[in-house]
Amino acid sequence: MQRRIVDTLLRTEGSILVACHRTPDGDTLGAGLAVFLWLKGLGKHARVVCLDPVPGVCRFLPGADDVSDEFGEPPDVFVAVDCASVDRIAPDADDLLRQAGLVINIDHHATNPRFGALNFVVDSAGSTSELIAQMLLESGQRVTKEIADCLYTGIATDTGQFSFDYTRPESLRVAARLMECGAAFEDICARLFRRRTLSKTALIAAALSSLKLYAGGLAAVLSVPQQVLNAVGATPDECENIVNYAVEIEGVEIGILLRETRDGDWKVSLRSSGTANVAEIARRFGGGGHVKAAGCTLRGTFEDAERAVVDAAIAAIAAL
Repeated sequence: MQRRIVDTLLRTEGSILVACHRTPDGDTLGAGLAVFLWLKGLGKHARVVCLDPVPGVCRFLPGADDVSDEFGEPPDVFVAVDCASVDRIAPDADDLLRQAGLVINIDHHATNPRFGALNFVVDSAGSTSELIAQMLLESGQRVTKEIADCLYTGIATDTGQFSFDYTRPESLRVAARLMECGAAFEDICARLFRRRTLSKTALIAAALSSLKLYAGGLAAVLSVPQQVLNAVGATPDECENIVNYAVEIEGVEIGILLRETRDGDWKVSLRSSGTANVAEIARRFGGGGHVKAAGCTLRGTFEDAERAVVDAAIAAIAAL
């Protein structure tokens, strides 16, 4: 499948649209920008699109300024990267994909329904960027320093600096090859994991002050209402990974973060420290993700949203 995708893109003379998922993270952006830069280097008519803005922590990535929120005319080839479902691309993505000449789906989520004509989906992979790095390296494509920087960023973010249990030996081997291609791994990791804005620091403090424990300390909940974001001057993307503070508490099986959107909905981030499958919890509410990291969106009051997700988490823990 890797070879078929590469050959298809090499033969394409028309337009190619590379789509990242909404509320983008390092993996979807690293993967999407790598494909975009590779295609541009070949002289292809390529664009890269994401419905939501590139978060501040990822704006250093090569090509980040080229990311558009306009999908434009249906492309000859539509490449979705790291999109666990069609609606992760855009609310009306079904129409976009139907009108595209060919859909290529590259992803590593177990919940992916294989919506492309060509599907390169490996749910055991640590990241989508790892899959794209494999695809380019093993097919003999030129991987520039800029492409390597994007792919290393995606791998490092989704594997938690190679600490999560779905990090494969192949994840490390691919990362090493990207270093050989010039990936600035020290600067990348400093930007991603060792620096933060003052507003994010204030946001972490506010979220920690909201901590609630349930089921005898087996479930932990943090919350970030919109008024807190406004008060500390933070952006929604700065909530990324704050849920980890909940799941890192000793004894906690499931960590939960509820963040209020401008529309009054509640975006829920779920993390598991053990064997609880938070992807199943997210799926109950129309979301998805991985066994240990997933998310969904709930409507209604904070109290209703919290009760629903906590009840589901407690049931998941009781079933262990």
